[in-house]
Amino acid sequence: STAVPPSLKALKPYLQHAKQTQKVDPLVAYYCKYYAATLGIGANPTDPQDKGFLLQLLDQLEAEKQPIKQLLADPDNQAPYVTRFCTKIFDKADAEDRAGNATKATARTFYAASIFFNTLKQFGDLDPEIQEKLKYAKWKAADITTALREGRKPVPGPAQEENPEEMFMNDFPSTNGTTEPMSSYNFDQQSMSNNQMDMGAPPPSYQQPTQQTAPAAQFNFVPPTQNTSFTAQNDVYTFSEAPQHNVDLNKPNSNPNSFSMDSNEYTVTQPAFG
Repeated sequence: STAVPPSLKALKPYLQHAKQTQKVDPLVAYYCKYYAATLGIGANPTDPQDKGFLLQLLDQLEAEKQPIKQLLADPDNQAPYVTRFCTKIFDKADAEDRAGNATKATARTFYAASIFFNTLKQFGDLDPEIQEKLKYAKWKAADITTALREGRKPVPGPAQEENPEEMFMNDFPSTNGTTEPMSSYNFDQQSMSNNQMDMGAPPPSYQQPTQQTAPAAQFNFVPPTQNTSFTAQNDVYTFSEAPQHNVDLNKPNSNPNSFSMDSNEYTVTQPAFG
């Protein structure tokens, strides 16, 4: 696949997690990639390389939505479905941490949860509980990583300080060219840097870029709560809704999915769609 242009590096964590999740849950992978597209579109790119990359990304979305067309048809179940997936990832890391068994994989899982929680922004404002889990997951990823790097056993559970955000900002090591947070995890190192992990003011990786006043290309965006198609003509990119089909995404599985983070991949003990 084409490398992400430097000016669109905020998309990288979402595209990476989309790739890792594709075989586990193609619907969640689709929305990871869709969220990346909204970030890129919101940046109103003017560079031909950037626009070409986004066009390629839209083409991929168009192709990848075909196998999951029925799953995309019910707008009311999209956000709850993705939320359940995010929560499973978060709960796995949280259980390991609170049991006193936090490892590098636990930190990686917390970070993954923060990325997945961010994708929920495409469905609207985050629920306060999700906002807290997102903030907590980012902090725990950094806190566990710092402890392990310093040869300490990670402290289970939430911070004892009254203001964990302030502790986070004070304790998380800066990247100065000699150390890279979670660099051994094969995540995009820039996305895991001190600035990118700032919980007080979410960086471009975690929010839509500010709209520019005179973009070279116009993007007509429809929130991805329904089946969509993508077209590009004369530098105008359009998200348009397609006919819907009825499908129940709430069909219960016989057993809950279990996730492992081996080799930086997500696996389940049973199919994601029961």
